[in-house]
Amino acid sequence: MPLNSARFELTQVRADVLSLLGEHIPVEEGFPDDEDLSAHGLTSMSIVALIYSIEDHFEIEISESQMQLRNFLTVKGIMQIVLANQR
Repeated sequence: MPLNSARFELTQVRADVLSLLGEHIPVEEGFPDDEDLSAHGLTSMSIVALIYSIEDHFEIEISESQMQLRNFLTVKGIMQIVLANQR
């Protein structure tokens, strides 16, 4: 469910990011925020699909300068992108 508030709640952002990630890689309870997602099977192609899912779900636009692999290799990095683009 998209978040329409001006500020996203951190715990909800994390839960939603993990849910979106779960469409691409196995995500278990207690998944670490700083774990390298590529070690769990996240590929460059799945990152592209993930970016579209994130933009749609959170109703944000991720800039080209933010679309760097390193920004999407951890849950923490993805959360930072979402929070940086909140309206």
